[in-house]
Parts: sequence; structure tokens; C-alpha cells
Amino acid sequence: MEVLTKTEELVSEAVGTKTVRRSLTTAARVLIVLAFTDDIYSQQYGWWSNVNYFAQTWGVSKALVGPILGLLVTAEFFGTLLILTQQRFELGCGALFCGTVFQLIFFRHYRSTSGAMRDLSLCGCVTMVMLERWTDPGTMEPGPPSLKWDGKLRTVMQFTGRVLVGLMFLRLADDLGSRNVLLLFGYLLLSGVILGYKTRVCAGLLSALFFLTNLTVCSWWMEEPDSPKREFLRAEFFLNFAAIGGLLLETVVGPGKASLDAQSGRRVSRSQ
Repeated sequence: MEVLTKTEELVSEAVGTKTVRRSLTTAARVLIVLAFTDDIYSQQYGWWSNVNYFAQTWGVSKALVGPILGLLVTAEFFGTLLILTQQRFELGCGALFCGTVFQLIFFRHYRSTSGAMRDLSLCGCVTMVMLERWTDPGTMEPGPPSLKWDGKLRTVMQFTGRVLVGLMFLRLADDLGSRNVLLLFGYLLLSGVILGYKTRVCAGLLSALFFLTNLTVCSWWMEEPDSPKREFLRAEFFLNFAAIGGLLLETVVGPGKASLDAQSGRRVSRSQ
């Protein structure tokens, strides 16, 4: 327990430095952008199948579906571009968030547990991007300095982001098979992230475990070039990058008030 506490303090101090914070933030944004960029590629690669599916599902003319899907791809493209260039950052995050919710509803991903977890996790990743952007480096307290947000709303956003980002690991865990020890360790780390217990340490370790597991389970480059499984694994591989980036951002942002860490800190303050 004491080792975890000291490790958490060391990680918090490291994240508080400009160099480490900037490196983690940049890496996280790139990983999340890669996931959305691959989704743009997938939309283009399966354009006509998506058009036919959308038209048959909702009874809409294909002539109308084309522009709608084109708007979705355009929104994701400019969203990723705005985040990378840090121009109109909020607009970029809003475009990615709305595009993900669009797919969740209109592509009926909500009817599949895996599909719903995918889109909800992406929403959590975008939420963490916004929270990190609005974090005051001096206090590491999430929230836009220029806006006097209600503290409860910030807390809800941070807790929601922590929970949703972890859903992607649960999707990947189904493919771990006999790696029981590895799976158990991942679940323990994920529980720490969700509950906000030693959040920065748990999020950092889980991101490393997630990355290594992703390389093992979703090694799409090992498949035959024309294999359908290759395309599926490639999409999953880059999709998992988003959650890894989200976990890195949780390492930067920290647990927030709705966490066991915050509760423990308040008890220590009262005892003093």
C-alpha cells in the first residue's frame, strides 16, 4: 500500500512537469487521432456497403444517404485536423463526439454490446481530451479556466470519461483467451481506474498492458493480404489506440473529486 502511495506521488510530480505532461498529452492525442483516421479509412473502404446498409435499415434513398455519410466523414476529418493543429479545439472534439454518437444510433451499434462499448469508449476518449485541454497546469484541476463551470458537472465528466474509456479494454479482454493472469491483472488495474484508486499509476500501467496486448491479439500484419480477418484486426488494432490514449490522458488529468483518492485525501486533511 505504501509503495503504491509513493509511486502515485512520484507519477503526479512527473506529470506536473511541463516536459512529461506535454509528451504524454501529445502521444495520447496522436493515438486517438489515429483511431478516428482509421475509421475514416474504413468508411471510405466500405462506402457502398455502408450506403446500402443505411438505406435498407432506415428506408432512405441512396441519393440522400451518400451526402449524409459524406458529412460524417468530413466531420471526423476536420475534427482530427483541428485537434492535431489545436485550432478551434472544442469544435474539433464536438465534431468527433457527434460523429461517434451518430454511428452509435444510426448504424445501430447500440444493438450490439461490442459496438455500443466501442462508441461509448470513443466518446469517453474525446471527453478526456477536452478535460485535459481545460486543465489548469498549476492545480491539475480539470475545467476551462475561462468558464466558471459548476464543480459537479466537471466531476461527472471526469468520472464518466474514466468509466467509458475502460470499456474498450473489456472488448479486447474477450480475445485474451487463456491469458488468465494477464486478464486478471488488467481487470484489477481497470477497477482502480474506474474507482479512482491510485488512478495515475493504474491508468499508466493499464495503458502499457493494453498496448502490449493489442500488439499480440490484433496483429493484423500477420494475416494474408486478402483475408477479411486482416481488415477486421486492423480496424480493432487502431481502435484500441484511442483507449490507450484515453488512459494516458487519465494519467495526466488525475482522478478528480469522484474517486477513492479524493475521499482519502479529504480524510487525511480532516485528521490533520
